[in-house]
Parts: sequence; structure tokens; C-alpha cells
Amino acid sequence: MKNLAVALFSLGVILGACKSPKVATAPEPNVKSNYNEMVYSDSLFFHMEKSPCYGKCPVYSVDIYSNGKIIFVGRAFTELEGTYRGQASEEFLKEILNYANRINYFAMETKYDNENVTDLPSTVTHIYLKSTDHGIYNRYEGPAELTAFENFVHEELMELDGWEKISGPKAQ
Repeated sequence: MKNLAVALFSLGVILGACKSPKVATAPEPNVKSNYNEMVYSDSLFFHMEKSPCYGKCPVYSVDIYSNGKIIFVGRAFTELEGTYRGQASEEFLKEILNYANRINYFAMETKYDNENVTDLPSTVTHIYLKSTDHGIYNRYEGPAELTAFENFVHEELMELDGWEKISGPKAQ
């Protein structure tokens, strides 16, 4: 009986040691607090980049700064081709951050890809805060919530008014 107890104890220790360690997740920023306390003044807040595919996928990069300044560089298959300057409201920046928090963006993997799958565009997103920054490369089998987030930002950008073309074809 004593040997059985020792064996069961040893088995419990071995199985306990084989458990996967818990993965620490980044704390979610609290957007209810003052947004300006969360970001660095006049610095990069959000970056997104869409790569080409063999079809007509939009290809561009966009940088959104904490003061709302936007620099959009449209390369192909987008309404804005060339380099544009725009202005986002603080409310839009908060919407980006709130959406990211709802989908647990800061706890997501940094890469969703499969090298054996071709002809898929990638989307890179990155959020920069004082407390943390997190970037994600999404090309293959990323979470649906992440793709919806990327689409949300894309659609909101395309609906902004007041873009000023600063270089590229037909720039003034």
C-alpha cells in the first residue's frame, strides 16, 4: 500500500510538471481613463500595412499619430494612390483602442501565417501605447475578430473627409 501511495504521488508530480505554463497576457489599457495619459504626445499611435496579392487587393500603409495626424501611402488598388495627409478625431483613435481591447488584441499572437500558402495578402497592424505596444502580422488563419478589426480601420479611413495629396501621381 505504501508503494502505491508513493507511485501515485510521483505520478502526480510528473504530470503536474508536464502541464503547459500559463501564458502571461499584457494588461488591457483602460480607455475610460484620459486617452492623452495613455499615448505619447505627437508620436506614432497606430500603423497598418496591407500587402499585394495576385489580384486587386488594396496595397497601402498608414500611420496614425496620437495627435490625429494621418499619413496614408496608397500603392495600388485603393481610392487614394500616392501619399496623403489627413486628420482623425480623438474619438476615432479611442474607437481603435476600444475595438482592440474588445477583441483582446494585446493578448493575440504576433504572427498568423503559413509559408506553404501563397497568393494571400497580409495585413500588419501595430498599436503603440506608453504601457505597451503590440504588433500582429496576419496573413493566414488569423482570428476572425482581428480581420474584422482590420476591416473596421480600413473602412473608417476610406470614409474620412479632407485628405490632402502631398505626393504621387497628380499631386499639386
